[in-house]
Amino acid sequence: MILKITKKGTTLIEILMYFAIFSIFMLAAMSFALQIINLTTISKITEEMQENSGFISEKLSQSIKGAGSVNIEESVLDNDNGILYLEMRTTENSPTIFYLSENKIYIQEGPADPIQLNTNNIKVDILNFHRTTAEKTPDQIVIEIEISPISEDLAMLKRNLEIHLTLSLR
Repeated sequence: MILKITKKGTTLIEILMYFAIFSIFMLAAMSFALQIINLTTISKITEEMQENSGFISEKLSQSIKGAGSVNIEESVLDNDNGILYLEMRTTENSPTIFYLSENKIYIQEGPADPIQLNTNNIKVDILNFHRTTAEKTPDQIVIEIEISPISEDLAMLKRNLEIHLTLSLR
């Protein structure tokens, strides 16, 4: 009499192979998911930097166009840590001061408290003011600002944003 042996289960080797194949697929899926999360973070910070640059540019533009003159004695021009003192036409906003402190750009209008213009996730590395004058034209202020993310992971990607403005006093 011949006995037939039928296989009803799986062997240990088959189970280990299934786990190995499953692990490879899970590793690939996790790697893909982490890349998407990193790209999302980079995208959010880049968007925040662009919003900050637009807001800072608009605030500088409004203030300089509304200024009567630049106080040269108090301003620090042609320096990466510049300070701009503007004598405004209205006394309640005079002087208006733009300055950099601890990688944050501030505006102080008259006797009011200083207001931080950039968000806490963004740092301002350079705030440089340069004044140009010519006969029969109003003073012009050339502004260079460089902003970058606070996060060291994103800073390693060299995601800096440079702003160059040339604004005239009216």
